[in-house]
Amino acid sequence: MCLAAAEALGRIRDPRAVEPLIAALKLKKLAWDHPTAGPERRYREVCLAAAKALGNLGDARAVKPLIARLRREDRLVRSVYDETWDASVRKTAAFALADIGAPSVEPLITALRDENDSVRNAAAMALGLIGDPGAVERLNTGLGDGAGRG
Repeated sequence: MCLAAAEALGRIRDPRAVEPLIAALKLKKLAWDHPTAGPERRYREVCLAAAKALGNLGDARAVKPLIARLRREDRLVRSVYDETWDASVRKTAAFALADIGAPSVEPLITALRDENDSVRNAAAMALGLIGDPGAVERLNTGLGDGAGRG
């Protein structure tokens, strides 16, 4: 139900959905478990759907929670589950920030130094989508760094 609700709220694009979607983005676990999927998969899918929906809404109230999610490094979760899924949620948060626009530029520039390649790549693409001239120098520097962190 949580996943379907997050996806539906993103499609409806009603501003009243922002606060519940922010709450879903902050979830650490789900209260209700679907019998066919493990808890880590359900949690990731709900967070991904919430991040996408917040990006679709384009509401400025979502900027801080999306930035927090982009920066989040949940070591406990990573030690228990696959490290790549948290990166997937953070990557989706980067693209959602691109949908919101200018207030997201600085956190996305910071994400260019993330330890995960896919998060760095998503941040670079999101900055390109925003089109802020202030990001050009940082993106140019990243071109010269083989690791993508420069």
